[in-house]
Amino acid sequence: MGATGSAATVESADVAFTGDDLRQIPLALDHARRGRRIMTGNIGLALAIIVVLVPLALAGALGLAEVVLIHELAEVLVILNGLRAARVRRDAATTPAMPTPGAPHRAATSGARR
Repeated sequence: MGATGSAATVESADVAFTGDDLRQIPLALDHARRGRRIMTGNIGLALAIIVVLVPLALAGALGLAEVVLIHELAEVLVILNGLRAARVRRDAATTPAMPTPGAPHRAATSGARR
């Protein structure tokens, strides 16, 4: 679709590529998988903290203020961990070589045509 897609199509899509280079699809899939792993870890961490804090609060080992403070600090940790999903890793081995804008397209072969 590239840049020729309608505004409604781009708005309703989960992922919209603005260029016509379909070699970016594996990079987008890798980014989505990484984001899902981070989200799953964040949900597990948040639930584990609650599972630990509730019995401690009910047993009286921690006061309400301590439980709230620990919970809020843990939530900040979860948010900071979630911000890792916004970063885009660019590995030289996995990122395809992008052609220079305006340069003629060249085949990946050694120049010999059959």
